[in-house]
Amino acid sequence: MTTITFRVEDELKYRCKSLLEEQGTTISQALKKYLALIVNEGCVRVGEIPNETTLSSISKTQAGVGVKRFKSSQDLKSHLLSL
Repeated sequence: MTTITFRVEDELKYRCKSLLEEQGTTISQALKKYLALIVNEGCVRVGEIPNETTLSSISKTQAGVGVKRFKSSQDLKSHLLSL
């Protein structure tokens, strides 16, 4: 086991700590998981922050607004081919 030390702004640390505690984890545990993800994926993946339009679409989809459901993959395929 080794120790890694780095500097971050106080506000970032405290906000991150608070959010992670709500999820039942610690900064140390989250960073260990992130380092393992980097090793497993072979790269650093940094997601983009979604804009308001994307956030709105995500919310609507999660609420089922405009979501079309199909009973089978064949029904889905028929629908897609009809477009």
